[in-house]
Amino acid sequence: MQKAKKQIPLYKIRSFGENFTATFDFIRSNFKLWFKGCIYLLLPLSLVQAFLLNGFFSFIFEIGLNAGSGAGMPYSSIIRTVVYYLLYFIFMMLGTLVLSSFCYAMVKHYSDNDGQMEGIGLRELKPFIIGAAKRSLALGALFFGATILITILLVLAVYIAPTLLMLISIMMIGLIVFLVPLSISLPIYIFEDETSLIDSIKRSFKLGFNHFGLILGFIIVMSMVSSIIQSTVMMPWYIMILVKTFLLVDDPTNSVVGSPLYSFGVYLLAIVQSLGTYMSMALPTIGQAYVYGSIVEKDEKRSVEKDIEHFEEMSQVDNEFDNFENL
Repeated sequence: MQKAKKQIPLYKIRSFGENFTATFDFIRSNFKLWFKGCIYLLLPLSLVQAFLLNGFFSFIFEIGLNAGSGAGMPYSSIIRTVVYYLLYFIFMMLGTLVLSSFCYAMVKHYSDNDGQMEGIGLRELKPFIIGAAKRSLALGALFFGATILITILLVLAVYIAPTLLMLISIMMIGLIVFLVPLSISLPIYIFEDETSLIDSIKRSFKLGFNHFGLILGFIIVMSMVSSIIQSTVMMPWYIMILVKTFLLVDDPTNSVVGSPLYSFGVYLLAIVQSLGTYMSMALPTIGQAYVYGSIVEKDEKRSVEKDIEHFEEMSQVDNEFDNFENL
């Protein structure tokens, strides 16, 4: 007899460590679907990102060689370097959007169906992914616009009144502090269908500042775990890039590191690095959902409201059954 999987409710009061346990338990319970989704949705992006990343470092290396020899930096190389970096940044932002939408779609479907994920594939998750992507894009666009505006205002302030640099530095630290409660605005906006964009930000401040230490501590620790994984998957690619750089500096005609086979190996490792980075980012993304669920449950008893809704639904079913017997 197959053992039933332990359900991981979204809305449940959890301690700091229990939020980590819930995150890893969720991935473990739904590993096949999670891994399949990462491959199908993020591997195509990783193929392009690997090409852009290697191209960017190739142009950086070319500029460095020209600068070291005193030949000057070709204008075309600088332009291509900037273009490759911007394209890489755009694809990275797109990949982050896809990842967060997919992860939150999984958690939302899991929560709405009481942990029943048997037979669920990407086709069934598609409406959830699209819905989460729309909300993520809207919130991201708002944050991006606000960041641009604040940056322009700070630059103008420094330019107009350099003596206020200390005050401006304090304001920047304050803005960073505000980012901590804002980190749960996306889970709020995605999991609470009735909440508007602006209301999700307001609620993130209300809930976030009440549990500032929990959110900050979780972000720091989970980011460290994610960074360790990213460093691990990046290391083989990084070593091959370093070896290629050192050997080509000594001998620009080196036939080993300059061969198509070596370049293809670097490309494959860059794909692993990009895909591994995305998969490691799933940890803090899913974890933030369970931090949100714990906070909301503690302050608002959301699970009680859900139980009442289910009870009303069951009562309606019972009434319909009774009416059927009276026919």
